[in-house]
Amino acid sequence: MKYFNSDVRKRVSLEGVWKLLASEEETLPRDWGNALEIALPGVWNLQVPELFYCDLAWVEREVFIPSTWPEDAWLFCGNHSWKISAWVNGTHAGDHEGYLSTYFDVRLRPGVENSFALRIDSRESADRIGTRCDWIDYGGVFDRIEVEARGDAYVEDLALRTRLMEGSATVRVKVRVSGEKSWLTLRILDEKEEKASKRVPVDTNVMDELEEVLTFKHPVTWSPEMPKLYELEATLSRDGQLIDQVSLNFGVREIEFTPGGIQLNGKPVMIKGMLHFHDHPEGGRYLPRNAVLYDFRLATKANVNAWRTHYPTCLDFLDLADRYGFFVIESIPLTWEDDIEDPRIVDQAKRQLAEMIRQDENHPSIIMWGIWNELLQCGKETCRKATEELIDCVRELDSSREPIYATLAAAPMRIEELPLSRILQLYPGEEWLEDASLDLPGLKVIGANLFKEPGEAGEAMTELRRRASGKSILITEFGWPSIPGARYFHAPLWSEDSQAKKARDYLETMSKTGLCGFVFACWSDWKTARSLFGLTSPKPCEVSWYGVLDEYRRPKIAYDVVKELYGKLK
Repeated sequence: MKYFNSDVRKRVSLEGVWKLLASEEETLPRDWGNALEIALPGVWNLQVPELFYCDLAWVEREVFIPSTWPEDAWLFCGNHSWKISAWVNGTHAGDHEGYLSTYFDVRLRPGVENSFALRIDSRESADRIGTRCDWIDYGGVFDRIEVEARGDAYVEDLALRTRLMEGSATVRVKVRVSGEKSWLTLRILDEKEEKASKRVPVDTNVMDELEEVLTFKHPVTWSPEMPKLYELEATLSRDGQLIDQVSLNFGVREIEFTPGGIQLNGKPVMIKGMLHFHDHPEGGRYLPRNAVLYDFRLATKANVNAWRTHYPTCLDFLDLADRYGFFVIESIPLTWEDDIEDPRIVDQAKRQLAEMIRQDENHPSIIMWGIWNELLQCGKETCRKATEELIDCVRELDSSREPIYATLAAAPMRIEELPLSRILQLYPGEEWLEDASLDLPGLKVIGANLFKEPGEAGEAMTELRRRASGKSILITEFGWPSIPGARYFHAPLWSEDSQAKKARDYLETMSKTGLCGFVFACWSDWKTARSLFGLTSPKPCEVSWYGVLDEYRRPKIAYDVVKELYGKLK
């Protein structure tokens, strides 16, 4: 669910030290005598070493709520482990599955200490997407935690789409309002200067959904070179009294995928990206704002302008992407070992995809929605049907962006057997693609996960270019591992020198093939799963060393290579 900026709503942060109890109890524990302590937001795996492999625990904290608050309120939990259950003052407030943020409708006791407890479940299971993958499913809450009070009428949702006209911008706003009758005022602001406004009545006592259009002249468009942001403010009032007010930042931009490449505001853009895993040796999946800001500063210096993820990102990450002018390809964690033949998996994927789109749709930085990545079962008919359903979900909720999915070379599915999408990821140069037709109607951009040596990659790209005449190609993953600090003049395998040399040869070779961009895998090293594809500890020390930075964001040699060569891409 969306989190809005607001100076009107009452909020109390629940960030701080919580009790931590490793327990499999289904209901609120009565005995917390053996409880440890943990800082939330955060993960217990790194804060309590003896619980590194623990995947189920309870946390609890008491916080004073002012006497001026109403009893009815909302508990906001940002992105979190697979399943989270909330108890407030001993009463079960609800459950939420999937990694995205959520609100719980709660009852408070104003004027006294209130108890907030969470049951956090990060257990690996075949019937849960994203729990059997190439990263650790940390236990904890990865974003802000707050309790919030609203008035008797409030804005529940805001969704907008922008369109460029001749010398003006049209902003189509969908608003969902809950509560008593009121008046809704929408304003577009530029540094507090009003650019457009509209006032309409809200005529229901339960819930009303409205769609309004605002237009203003001479907009400054959003782009990596000039990430201009405007503010949309929504206010509810009655009899001259302010009841609710929320706001969000947005950019005016149009993204289009054409046979000639990716167009931003009518001009071609080059994607110079990195695959980003939200992982830090001190915070795990929780990235404090200073850590996120440091990533963006280092990436900007390296001439990076795009991120790709394998799972939903935190609020600060997308806010900074908007501010710094980064493109984002955000994905749900449907990947590798997830059983797409299990209807529960498909239902979860559709629900998480819909939640992710509704949560993050207003960010101008997002240009594509990832619906799955390299599923082992992608060659089966059930995968085709599930993919069609996921594509339909994107088309229904957000026709302004394209879905993207990555096929796996080990699964023999012909390109023409995959559901239609303007963006398709594949491993080119494999035998199973020899007879595949890429001349599909509506398929305008092809994404290639191309983990090959530079020479082989060039040959594969030549063949792919021949069979994909008239279409643009985006390298959505490429890269090699290196052990931090392993530096040798003869560049042996796993050394920083080897990674840097291959990165240089690859980018110099592939930049001559007319591509519309690259995504290096990966930005920084990350802790990986204990088992993957039936293997135990598939990577040394359970760390994936594919980053151009190490876990602590210390640059490897390849960072400077990417900085140099990305700087030459136009």
